[in-house]
Amino acid sequence: MHLAPIHMTSVRIRYGFIGLAVGVLVLGLVTLVGLRIGAAPQQGPDMLRVGAPAPDFSVPLTSGEKVRLAELRGQPVWLTFWATWCPPCRSEMPDLQAVYETSQPGRYQYLAVNFGESLPTVQAYLREIGYTLPVALDTTTEVFRQYRVLGLPTHYFIDERGFLAEVYVGVLSRSQMEQRIAELW
Repeated sequence: MHLAPIHMTSVRIRYGFIGLAVGVLVLGLVTLVGLRIGAAPQQGPDMLRVGAPAPDFSVPLTSGEKVRLAELRGQPVWLTFWATWCPPCRSEMPDLQAVYETSQPGRYQYLAVNFGESLPTVQAYLREIGYTLPVALDTTTEVFRQYRVLGLPTHYFIDERGFLAEVYVGVLSRSQMEQRIAELW
């Protein structure tokens, strides 16, 4: 009778170690993938430091038009990298929309760059929540790699000369968004 509980305990311990090993392996793989995404060989490590030129790109908007960053030079630009499946991105979208709607026209250009999703997926999400802010599609994730994005959402604030004024990884509250606009532009 005493052997059965000991045997079950050893089985639980063995499965516990297996679970721990699998968890460590998954965490390691996720870390490696993240490092690989951020290590595009054509980009130098100083590419996205504040004060460096913002990489140029051309992407389609959900409206069907194309936008090229270089064409926006002469005015500040705020880029946000996001995805519909990203819970933190979804949580900050109401504030992004509100700030976009209430900002002084012409003060800066805003562009939400979607990470790797199709036009129908993004359009359905925007319709569902009623957002009108400008959204670009990075379906190939090339812009994502150019900007060495390591997490979503990530915000890039670019000055009117085309240089990075600030990079912020994570969710911004409405007051933080308004503060950055006031301080930067």
